[in-house]
Amino acid sequence: MPAFKEEVTRELQLVHRSYQTMEPDVRLFINTFEAFIHAQETLDTAKANSLLKFLDEIGALNVKTIVEEIISNQDSKEVFVPFNEGDPYLSVKEIALLSNVSQQMVRRACEEGKIEAVRGKKRSWMIHKQKFMDSELYGRWTRNKQDKWSILEQGAGAFTENKEFLEAVEQAEKDRKKMNKPK
Repeated sequence: MPAFKEEVTRELQLVHRSYQTMEPDVRLFINTFEAFIHAQETLDTAKANSLLKFLDEIGALNVKTIVEEIISNQDSKEVFVPFNEGDPYLSVKEIALLSNVSQQMVRRACEEGKIEAVRGKKRSWMIHKQKFMDSELYGRWTRNKQDKWSILEQGAGAFTENKEFLEAVEQAEKDRKKMNKPK
């Protein structure tokens, strides 16, 4: 593995230390980026050429362009990836992943009109990404998760740093064991 990829792998380990405090869409990006970095390592020249030929045959020219750019710059620190934002609509599953809630919660919010959504193919809900991310509901769903993690982290720190509390827990455990001893 070239030195640059080793640096990126080490830095991703640092990123994971703050993973729970990140916005859901940022965590999704980090996961995708990490998978992308690891996937690059598995693609040897023969597999890459086979993939390029397949992409050409099926007409996936934009994907082929991106793969060619990645392959030609594997040892470089810079890769130009052409990006087209594409479809502004997301599925219920994608919104659930982005928001860190269940798909059922997303469906229910669509049905109740809390999320601006339209029916797509097979009566599935399609949600405009930007409108959703600007909505009060997105803010509430993500903020609630972040607030809960923050409170749990603060609480864990307060308990483990409080000597009196730890002594009281140890004493309570000793007392419990004494009470449960057979006579």
